Amino acid sequence: MEDYSGCYGDLRKEYLKRTAESISKAQQEYPRLLAVRVDFRLPMSKEKLEKARVDSSVITRCMKSLKERIKADLKRKKKAGKRTYPCRLRYVWVREFSLEGKKHYHALLLLNKDVYFHPGGFNKDSGTLASMIAGSWVNALGLSYPADRCLVHFPRNGYYHLNSKREKELITSINTHMDALKFRTAYMAKVATKSNEDGERNFGCSQN
Repeated sequence: MEDYSGCYGDLRKEYLKRTAESISKAQQEYPRLLAVRVDFRLPMSKEKLEKARVDSSVITRCMKSLKERIKADLKRKKKAGKRTYPCRLRYVWVREFSLEGKKHYHALLLLNKDVYFHPGGFNKDSGTLASMIAGSWVNALGLSYPADRCLVHFPRNGYYHLNSKREKELITSINTHMDALKFRTAYMAKVATKSNEDGERNFGCSQN
């Protein structure tokens, strides 16, 4: 297991292990894999924060909503006569707190690249993966989309393509992409910015 503590400080090894397992499971099912890093934030204004559903189940509701949106998207495409592929959503999430004490979540989403090549934009009617992700978070909060889509942030260069069935001569490229993803997701395992004071979970991942 790589040591990224020099970059991010102390890391929780269990988080690193379970993240690697989630990526491995996704690769076994989908050799051509899309991995997306996304940040989920809570409203800044006191008025909107009081209105939002920010309980400990908010991230679970988000993932459930996204699964349903993906299922509906594939159904629409199939009905339109387009070729479709299966796409099971796998994910890893961590809960963190800013220096000001504001709760937020970092997530890694793993999907079949034959279905979604990249997140795309997240305009109201774009029908992209990004719009489904943003809509799922806003829905989980009980707020309005697209008005509150700014609560979802896609980091720069935040998605990766992994292809475990490429020709052997490209193995260096494959390893490079995987190394970049591991480095990026190690950030989520850092001990700093986590809190155990309220008894809520700081880590979660898909179980299949």
